[in-house]
Amino acid sequence: EYTAEFANVGGLKEGDFVRIAGVEVGKVTDLSLRPDTTLAVKFSTDDSVELTQASRAVIRYDNRYGDRYLALEEGER
Repeated sequence: EYTAEFANVGGLKEGDFVRIAGVEVGKVTDLSLRPDTTLAVKFSTDDSVELTQASRAVIRYDNRYGDRYLALEEGER
């Protein structure tokens, strides 16, 4: 299980998909507010997913109705 921090997670909820290049690789497992007012998003991924220090999490729109998902991207090294 991993954790990503955001200033705003509007529209994201537990059970939403985690995707890499559009492929579903996991689920959002928990959303919580930290004392410093950042929002922590916990998520799990399939065992085949390998994240690195350069990986980053981004909240993306899933459709025009405002549903969201967590996208994992490879950042700059």
